Amino acid sequence: MFDFFANAVLPAGISFFTFQLSSFAIDRYRGQVQEAPTLMIFAAYISFFPQLIAGPIVRYHEIKESLGNIGACRWDVARLSKGISLICFGLGLKVLLADTLSSAMTQFVATPDSLSPVSAIYVIFSYSFQIYFDFYGYSLIAIGLGTIFGFTFPSNFARPYEALNIRDFWRRWHMTLSYWIRDYVYVPIGGNQHYIRNILIVFLLCGLWHGAGWTFLAWGLYHGLLVVGYHWTAAWWDRMPALAQRGFTFILVSMGWSLFLFDFYGAFDLMRSLVGFSTAEIPPPSPEMWLYLVVSAITCFVVRPENWSSVVSREGTKVSLLVTVAFAGLMVLVIVFLDRTQGFIYFRF
Repeated sequence: MFDFFANAVLPAGISFFTFQLSSFAIDRYRGQVQEAPTLMIFAAYISFFPQLIAGPIVRYHEIKESLGNIGACRWDVARLSKGISLICFGLGLKVLLADTLSSAMTQFVATPDSLSPVSAIYVIFSYSFQIYFDFYGYSLIAIGLGTIFGFTFPSNFARPYEALNIRDFWRRWHMTLSYWIRDYVYVPIGGNQHYIRNILIVFLLCGLWHGAGWTFLAWGLYHGLLVVGYHWTAAWWDRMPALAQRGFTFILVSMGWSLFLFDFYGAFDLMRSLVGFSTAEIPPPSPEMWLYLVVSAITCFVVRPENWSSVVSREGTKVSLLVTVAFAGLMVLVIVFLDRTQGFIYFRF
């Protein structure tokens, strides 16, 4: 049964093509798109390259004006500075953090049944930060490229690992997907009138959107059950200290990512290692590997790339020497470590 999806061959970016085409068709049917675009404008909307493979998911009305003015776009120093700064940050998050964490985890991922509980904890949280920086980095690059060409793409992240609960997490993580599912699936099938049923439906759909595989469906069901569980326990959960709420939410989300990293058997082996039922043959993470994790945590919870890019766009041609040197240094580091880079995780979705 688990091999049902094994030989499925899907075009690159099929999820984003489908979602953007569907949103346009539904908005046109609802009358929210009053005037049909020309074939060229429509083709540009569907295939605009920066965000096509991994988002953010853009609706036609959000970039209609920019599409119409694309031929008259002129270079603007402030816009160019902001776009380049976002691309620099995105590349830094991807190459220096996500790919570094991935390289460090190689031996652990290959043998999830041979880990100590400490190593299993390292894998869970390391992959959690890896997928965050991998996807967040791509989104920043896409938004930066769009900015350079005169497009304003919606934000896709709002500090998701600082969420107080799982419902709050989904208002912060891959926001354009969450809003798309809310507006085009959840509300039309009844919304809160049949809350539990509809939540499970939309999260199963969310899992299937991420990939044609049983582990993705299981991941969607896992998050659906977490949202339903929070719905039932909100009165108790919300009384906990904010730090505890954030901590438990982060742990639950991180545990779920194991279904992206492994198949069912690998995920089960990882959970067995986590509770001590393994041979623990692999040496524990080195101090250097823990340092990677600490740096990732600090970057995730402290650094605000959006604030830096806003400063750059406001300063325009008067960007300070310090900021210029900082971005130049970041790009030098990216180039130095470029040989370790890997494909974006969300490219397979």
